[in-house]
Amino acid sequence: MEFVWVIRRRDLFPIAFTHGFCHRADSHPAGRPDELLARIRQHGFFLERRAAEQDPSFKQIIPYCVISTERGCLRLQRLRAQGETRLHDLLSIGVGGHINPIDAANARDPLDAGAHRELEEEIAVAGACELELVGTINDDTTAVGAVHFGVVYRVPADSKTIRVVETEKMAGEVVSAADLMRSYRENPDQYESWSGFLIPRLECVL
Repeated sequence: MEFVWVIRRRDLFPIAFTHGFCHRADSHPAGRPDELLARIRQHGFFLERRAAEQDPSFKQIIPYCVISTERGCLRLQRLRAQGETRLHDLLSIGVGGHINPIDAANARDPLDAGAHRELEEEIAVAGACELELVGTINDDTTAVGAVHFGVVYRVPADSKTIRVVETEKMAGEVVSAADLMRSYRENPDQYESWSGFLIPRLECVL
């Protein structure tokens, strides 16, 4: 049985909903990303994942880390060994996953600890990983998006020191911003939806 960190939708969005990518500098009736994170930290709690996946009155909080390098960013392909079948074969520029109770141990901030844990489980980066808040992602137009909320971080790294840890689940390569934009324009359906929100505003992410 897995428990994940969630927030009630009404606590996250008491007035209005965001849609797509909201940069940290963007203004919105729902609030700026730092205001949304403050609500998550204040009102978040752990709920059984099986229940959370079926109930859109809760939003599961997902750290989504973009590895930014001097050459562009790390692009991943989700392989079929991954547990989430809805993401198989899709390309992504984000690394992340659910926040679990272990991330709240020893009075740690669950959001920060969960982001670091998920990143370290999937990608090896030399040196300490610094997380810079970029913005948030919300998409209520799909069944998956309706029960998840993304917190987007930029992680600066040297392209020579990056290594995919879970090679049975993911393949990765560093691509330039120009090549990434060109690839997305030519075939947007090959990218998972959250990356699709970020790529058109890549200058805000990298």
